[in-house]
Amino acid sequence: MKALNIGAVSEKTTLAKQTIRNWSCLGRFPRPFKLGGRAVWDESDIDKWLLTQKQTSLGVDDET
Repeated sequence: MKALNIGAVSEKTTLAKQTIRNWSCLGRFPRPFKLGGRAVWDESDIDKWLLTQKQTSLGVDDET
């Protein structure tokens, strides 16, 4: 597992840091966990979220 801070998540997704925070609270984005008192995200969760976004935008059924 690789833990990413908000800056790395922002860079990887091209989303603004505030968008990441807002969407995490709304359940539209993976939620962070605390590591050493800081909020971090599991990189594999971000990768899965990105793949889902890609499939949705392309109209791909993930059950096929």
